[in-house]
Parts: sequence; structure tokens; C-alpha cells
Amino acid sequence: MNVLTSDNKIIHLTKDVFQQSDILKFAFREFDNTKPFPLPNVESDTMNLIIHYTLNDIKIVENQDVLFRLAMATDYLNMPILLDKVCQHIADSIIGKSPKEIRSILYIEEPLI
Repeated sequence: MNVLTSDNKIIHLTKDVFQQSDILKFAFREFDNTKPFPLPNVESDTMNLIIHYTLNDIKIVENQDVLFRLAMATDYLNMPILLDKVCQHIADSIIGKSPKEIRSILYIEEPLI
């Protein structure tokens, strides 16, 4: 199955990858597979990371910006196993941090009060 990412890159997905996504499984069954399935909310670099982390059971070692993009993409694609793994990594990164550090990590503005 081929997908067309938001930055207009065509990426081939093996069955092992697209079977992890409820959205892509449905697309494979229901749509014309001669054309790439559009993913307007997923960039190619994020899709390549999704492929990498779906096929390799390794610890996720990305910076916060990439982790948030992975979380958004795996949520959009309805990939619960990888989404849980990404969210756990984000949660682990804020354990033991002060409220100010957590706000900084999660890009939350300081309260005005």
C-alpha cells in the first residue's frame, strides 16, 4: 500500500505497518489501491518514523517536537499500540519535574495569575 504524505511524498507501507492502523486497514480494503492514499495530517519524516518504530521494537529516542508529531500522527491513524508507547515516553519525560519544567516540556504557557 502506498500513502501520499502532507509534503507530497509517496511512501510504500508493508502489510506489517498498515495492519497496525485502523484507518489504513480500512483504506486498503475500501479504496482504489492503484493510487496512494492521502494522509494530509502526516509528514513524510513522521511517517518514516512510524514505519521504523512499528517494525522495530526499540525504545523511542526522539526529541519532544518529534514525539508530539508522532503522538498526533499515531492518534490520527488510529495506531493504539504505537500511540501508547509514544505517550508513555512523553509521560516518563515529565516524571519528577517541577510544574514550570512540565509546562516548558509540554509547551504550556505560564498562568497569568
